[in-house]
Amino acid sequence: MGLPKERMSPVERMAADKGVKERLYELMQEYFYSNRPYGLMFVSWEEVQSFVGLWVRPADRFPGKSGPHSITADLRVLGGPFLFGECAHTESMAMPGRVMVACPVINEYDVWGYVAAIVEDDPEVISETLRLLGFLAHRATEIIY
Repeated sequence: MGLPKERMSPVERMAADKGVKERLYELMQEYFYSNRPYGLMFVSWEEVQSFVGLWVRPADRFPGKSGPHSITADLRVLGGPFLFGECAHTESMAMPGRVMVACPVINEYDVWGYVAAIVEDDPEVISETLRLLGFLAHRATEIIY
């Protein structure tokens, strides 16, 4: 029988259904090339202090987000809004002078990760990115769950 898909992390869903990974990575790549942020990532929130950067571009600019990692200072700021299904932004740790805008991947059971983009520290750019990432996070959630 197994665990219901709503209670699986994105990593578990990708392992159970290879089509999820393919569709999610295609969605992320399409957003990256269409909107040209300085960086874009999809991070799975596995446990309270455990994250896995599943899709990170450019990966060499975000070594703290690629692959398995623990909670980072930016996530301490963003975690609160994520619990309420809200997008938020904070200063980018990897790119000083830029902003990380992020939205949670959340279903009725839990917050399972987030999508984030690194953009200019400009109120209009941040506002537009919050709007677009909200759609991206929703589409990612629909693909996964």
